[in-house]
Amino acid sequence: MHCTIYDESNSKKCMILAIYAPAQECEKDEFWDPFKYFYNVVKMPWCLWGYFNEMLLFSKKIGGNQLTNHIVCQLSKFLRFCSCNANVQGQIFTWKKFLRGNLVYEKLDKIILGNDCL
Repeated sequence: MHCTIYDESNSKKCMILAIYAPAQECEKDEFWDPFKYFYNVVKMPWCLWGYFNEMLLFSKKIGGNQLTNHIVCQLSKFLRFCSCNANVQGQIFTWKKFLRGNLVYEKLDKIILGNDCL
């Protein structure tokens, strides 16, 4: 889902896309590939907002199965591709669940601003 926001005070538009990324590893490549196209085609400021189901750092998870390099690479690859970063403020963990007898905490949601969004 997406929408375009118009700021009347400075006549600036920004496209906002709501993201709900797949949790399954086998679906992640297919999910992220269109965003490279999006980055090259959309010629206005943009923002990706939502539940990315992926962490940028190993420190963004406690409990459960260990993270692998492949699990943390898709979002990181996209950020490098479009020269963005995802500096995040707020809660350390945004998701928790009791899985197989262990409590798991993860930071899965983010807001990513294209460089010209602000």
